[in-house]
Amino acid sequence: SYARGEENKTSDLDICFIYTTEINESIQNQLDQYVDSFYDQYICHVSPYLLSEEEYNKQELEIAKDIKKNGDNFYS
Repeated sequence: SYARGEENKTSDLDICFIYTTEINESIQNQLDQYVDSFYDQYICHVSPYLLSEEEYNKQELEIAKDIKKNGDNFYS
């Protein structure tokens, strides 16, 4: 909803990380910790997604389709 300009007070912020090499469990743990601290600081829920480049390009997942259609690319 943020990318489309339709956010409201109950909206969360979806963030997608696309990886090209294998990731390990510690990355997921770091994201989980970040989610908690982000909420404490900004009072906004963050929903992180970790997708392989292949998963993202296939667009089989609804979140991948939505990101390609409405998302903002901050780094590539």
